[in-house]
Amino acid sequence: MPELEGELSPFQDPVFLQLFEVAEIANFSPNEQDAYENSLKYYRDMDNVIHTSWQDGLEQGLEQGLEKGLEKGLEQGQRTLIIRLLTRQFGTLPTSIMGSLEKLPSEQLEMLGDAILDFSGLEDVERWLAAQ
Repeated sequence: MPELEGELSPFQDPVFLQLFEVAEIANFSPNEQDAYENSLKYYRDMDNVIHTSWQDGLEQGLEQGLEKGLEKGLEQGQRTLIIRLLTRQFGTLPTSIMGSLEKLPSEQLEMLGDAILDFSGLEDVERWLAAQ
């Protein structure tokens, strides 16, 4: 192999090209092999650092996105349940009450859910929403 000059067309297959590369590396002097191994180790270390930091960032982003999505989904579920309960108890809700319900955060929706059983009419709902 060391006597071969240039590239021979029958040996352009990727397997042969890889074989020639390995043969070239095997023909390095001990100092060249050390330098090659050190540069290869450095390259792999840097590649792992980049991959790990990217993977960690991706996992954090996914985790935060899932958490935020879950919170929004739970809040929307609470809001839907409150609206269903109020509609069942008092009939069609005025748009003013619906608008106020859409603005309530999760904690207040939970408090409203506890207070619903004490309401005797839509006026009680309006008063509770105004107090918030």
